[in-house]
Amino acid sequence: MISGDRLCGLDMARLGILTKVLPSYGKAARPLDLFEKSFPEIFALRIHKGFGDWWLVGYFNWDEGANVIREFPLQRLGLDPRKTYLIYEFWSQRLLAEVNRAVSLAWEPSSVNLLAIHEKRGVPQVLGTDRHYTQGAVELEDVRWDAEARTLSGVGLGVPGTTWRLAIYTPEGYNWGSRKVEYFRDYGNFSLISYEENILRLALDFGETGRVSWSVNFS
Repeated sequence: MISGDRLCGLDMARLGILTKVLPSYGKAARPLDLFEKSFPEIFALRIHKGFGDWWLVGYFNWDEGANVIREFPLQRLGLDPRKTYLIYEFWSQRLLAEVNRAVSLAWEPSSVNLLAIHEKRGVPQVLGTDRHYTQGAVELEDVRWDAEARTLSGVGLGVPGTTWRLAIYTPEGYNWGSRKVEYFRDYGNFSLISYEENILRLALDFGETGRVSWSVNFS
């Protein structure tokens, strides 16, 4: 990770981008189209953690003047077309699709889609965060699903005095305490926020600590 910017001169938007790519994860993505184009556009990295595995894909539009729409076939990652995958985009913080074979992507000029791709497990599961570009590899210490207690829990890491959000996919048949989409509840060091179908967001508040435990019970 190299930045030649004068840090004290960065605006808040660019400073925010810089904080989301630090610290370095320590492993590099590989270009999937290295010998297909003059400038590779698709970079992929498999994330392996004790609590889960997912793919991270950066798909770039290098054109400075054109909007682009393309499909990304999941077979390029060797994914099983008989399974369903959740595609979550980091910069927009949106669940783009639930697909088996390919996802349709749109770009503005000189932009990137940064995707976390998880196999859909049929139970509540973490999609990503807005803290780090790996979407969980650096800022999540642990995530556990207790089927008997119907509880998803984990531990988030952060700098004291900061806050970041965690996105949880909630399939049909699971409810977190309210059937309404508009929902908020505070639990001290974290809060539950809902304003989308099938997505529950947790705001983790690292007031005087660098480690926050969170837990969500589903009825």
